[in-house]
Amino acid sequence: MDTYNQADTEAVSESPAAPVVQRRYWSVEDKRRIVEKTLIKGTSVARVARAHGVNANQVFQWRRQYRKRQLGGRAMKLLPATVADTATIKASHKRHWSAEAKQRTVEAALAAGET
Repeated sequence: MDTYNQADTEAVSESPAAPVVQRRYWSVEDKRRIVEKTLIKGTSVARVARAHGVNANQVFQWRRQYRKRQLGGRAMKLLPATVADTATIKASHKRHWSAEAKQRTVEAALAAGET
């Protein structure tokens, strides 16, 4: 039995071409506005994305960029900073335990019922 149908192929070939969808470009201000709406507590990212006609995955990507301050917009001003000698900082914060203190800790841990 031949399942090939000539009428079906003719109907497909004569149908108008699907409309070409233009890619939409969002301004930085629009991206920031959409992302800031999703940062409100209790707001669904998917619902905000759907309301603006954006894919939710795209909004999540914009949120990551927003958190890393890579979503353009406001310029960041760097503050002056000084770095202290890290060797002295590490040495001053390091605990030094005496041999007696270490021995007491081990004995207490080995006592019956202790962890």
